[in-house]
Amino acid sequence: MLQLDASTHDWFMNNTKVSLHGAIDDATNIVTGLYFCDNECRLGYNEVLRQTFTNYGIFRAAYIDRHSSFVTNSKTKNKTLEELLEDSKNSNTHFIKLCEKLKIEIILALSPQGKGRIERLWQTLQGRLPFIFRYLKINTIDKANQFLKEYLKEFNFKFSKNP
Repeated sequence: MLQLDASTHDWFMNNTKVSLHGAIDDATNIVTGLYFCDNECRLGYNEVLRQTFTNYGIFRAAYIDRHSSFVTNSKTKNKTLEELLEDSKNSNTHFIKLCEKLKIEIILALSPQGKGRIERLWQTLQGRLPFIFRYLKINTIDKANQFLKEYLKEFNFKFSKNP
């Protein structure tokens, strides 16, 4: 099962926030993909999926939040939890269609705490990457995405575990 999310943060320590999209394997802590974009968007998640499929194959389940990249957000006022869950199951976003086609189960998180593994990943990366970027003079999204290709190998070697 993969946990997918994005973290909007001042990654380059220049008072400009950008979004880092990512996916982490719940059983092994392997980060299967990371990609920066100006904001949390479908492009970022598509690139993370491409990296994941290319390097690790198709996963069986995705644990996601209710961001509009994943599900269609309908009006929630005066709806019960059951109605909200049913609405989200009937969503037909690009991501949902892709997962249905590939037989990937979608699991919707009810809170950020439910996606604890990827939330902890963001804390770790927010404590490391801005300082690495400053040291290496990386201050653009393109340079950061290029850097992440090699960094991800080192990061996974250090932090992954046996399932």
